[in-house]
Amino acid sequence: MNLKPLHQVIIQGFNKVKDLKTDTIALIYTCALVALFFISGILGILNYIFIEILLFLALIVLLVYSILIMVKNKNHPD
Repeated sequence: MNLKPLHQVIIQGFNKVKDLKTDTIALIYTCALVALFFISGILGILNYIFIEILLFLALIVLLVYSILIMVKNKNHPD
């Protein structure tokens, strides 16, 4: 299975968005995610499977966003 076309579509989508608002949103998203992990750990609701699923899905979205930004900033001849 070749994921090269999907990779190109994702990179083109990120190339269309070239303002600083995306970075600001990503920083706010990261701060909110850290705060939610911290608060849910203190309150003891991190033991509920639904809360775990939501928080870890948000973490996965953040990791994928970070990987795509690193690939976008890498100057390779694709």
